[in-house]
Amino acid sequence: MIKDTKDGKVKKGVIYTVLGIDKLANKSIIGFYPFFGHENKTTWMEVFQNLINRGLKRVLMFISDDFSGISEAIKTLFPLSDIQKCIVHLDRNLYKNMQKDDAKFVTKKLHEIRYTCSTFEAGMSLYQLDVLDKFKKKYPTFIAHLEKRKLEHMCFLKYPESTRKHIYTTNPVESVHSSFEKMRIKKGGFFQSMDILNVALFIVTDKLHKTWKTNPIIKSKRYELNQMFVMKFEGESL
Repeated sequence: MIKDTKDGKVKKGVIYTVLGIDKLANKSIIGFYPFFGHENKTTWMEVFQNLINRGLKRVLMFISDDFSGISEAIKTLFPLSDIQKCIVHLDRNLYKNMQKDDAKFVTKKLHEIRYTCSTFEAGMSLYQLDVLDKFKKKYPTFIAHLEKRKLEHMCFLKYPESTRKHIYTTNPVESVHSSFEKMRIKKGGFFQSMDILNVALFIVTDKLHKTWKTNPIIKSKRYELNQMFVMKFEGESL
């Protein structure tokens, strides 16, 4: 919640947080973007365009929740990049859209895919047969939604096995947002202005950067990840 200084009203707002991991496996928040209102494609386009203007050119993979319009924005501005939708959030959504026993079955199946499928093709086949095909008649609308996103749900399987648990979830960003939420509560439940919010976010992210360390798993796979990067963007002009 943010107070709009133009009319003095406290309004709902969103913070678009972009957390990046570079080729040296260093993690950092490369941008936070507060807006009044709700998430949509237009504001995501603004966020990505700002990052491009700041020098962002090539991204191996984007990991995100199923925000409205984000995949379309990524495909427009970063057409070669992979997109991974958070599997943890998919697990949670199962219980909102399926009967409990069916949701439990799919949760177990997703766990099986994560930990036993050694290839992208194997994971996709299992997901298609034991989830999408199995439940498409019982939950036609929800399964149609998942069908459109299946490549983005299973994309992590293209990557080295040891790195997968670090790239199929947006939990690192959720942790950042938890810190933002604590700051909001300290401020009395809302921020007095957009300027005050931006200062608060800078303070929080600065503290986080001082505590973060290089991820040893990602670091150990730098060569393989870099090879994937080179192959994906080979021949593309700077």
